[in-house]
Order: sequence, then structure tokens, then C-alpha cells
Amino acid sequence: MTRCTFSRPARVGRGAGRAARNEPGWLGSRREKRAARPHNAGIPKSDKVQDAPGCVRATRQRSGLTLLEIIVATAILASALAALGEVVRLATRSAVETRTLTRAQLLAASKLAEITAAITPPEPVVNAPFPDDPEWAYSIAITPTGEPALISVQVTVTLVQATGQPPLEYCVVRWLADPDYAAAELSAETDTSATEGTSSSAPQ
Repeated sequence: MTRCTFSRPARVGRGAGRAARNEPGWLGSRREKRAARPHNAGIPKSDKVQDAPGCVRATRQRSGLTLLEIIVATAILASALAALGEVVRLATRSAVETRTLTRAQLLAASKLAEITAAITPPEPVVNAPFPDDPEWAYSIAITPTGEPALISVQVTVTLVQATGQPPLEYCVVRWLADPDYAAAELSAETDTSATEGTSSSAPQ
């Protein structure tokens, strides 16, 4: 039986180690280490693709966007902008129509108040312009009702818009006392009073 004894090699200095690395057959030089290093030793593990056992291939990381991705993103952005523009246009149109309708209501209520206060006579009028706002015109229509002492007064306010657009109209209707009926009653009462006074003053 043979016994083998292993002893730890003695440490050598820096110069001795350098001389030993320069000896023939020593693979410790930088050039030999670089040549012995695998070609993909500096590539991260995430970029290595194992094609086959013992074969490692390096892949290049993709950066940027492809043409198809840019086209799809541009189409989505264009669709969003078109939808937003349509919403803004409808909101602006609705605001203009609301403001115009409010103006028409105020003008119709004002003219009807003038008729009620006897400032404007309840007579038929067709497309008469407002003195303070010539863009607007009003019409007055008088129709009888089932009551002899009442009439139906309809005030229609019209705004003539641009060519190709229908005119905007707003009308309000109210029943008012018929001034002709009131005047006829007053005249009949006056005639009756005068007849009674004449009869009482006649000699017996």
C-alpha cells in the first residue's frame, strides 16, 4: 500500500509569480485568458438563447417602435381627436341655440306684457321688427274663444337666420279680456242709464 502525502506549496512573491506566469505553458497571461474566454461571456444571461445543448447564441435587444405600431397609434389618436372635435362642435351649437331661445322668450314675454298693459293694441300684426333689435320680428294673431268677453292673443317671435337655415320661431298664447266687448258693454250701460234718466225726468 502506497501512501501519498500532499503538502501546501509555499507562497511566492509578486515578482516570482509574474515570472512563473510568463513561463511557457502558463495560461495566466491576459492574452491567453482573453483567447480562452467564451465569445459570449460578457452578454447578460437574459440575452442568451439556448439553441442546443452546449451551444449559446447571443441575441440583440429590440429598441424603438415598429412601423405597424406607429400606424396603429396614429390611427387611435386621429379617431380620438375627431370624436373630441365633434363633441366640442355639438356643445357650441347647443349653447348658441339655448342663448337664442332665451332671447326669443324674453322678447315674446315683453310684447305680450305691452298688449296686456294696453301699451300695444291687440291688433293683428305680421313680421314687424323690434325697434331695439331689428334682427327679430314679431307677429300678433287674435282669435276668438268660447267666451264672448275673452280673446286669444298669440305672439310669435321670429329670427331670420343665414341662408339655407330655417328661421327660429317662438310663440306664446294668452287669453285676455276683449276690449271691444268691454267697450260695447260700457256703451250699453251708458245708453241704459241715459234712457232711465230721460224716462224719470218726463212730466207725469
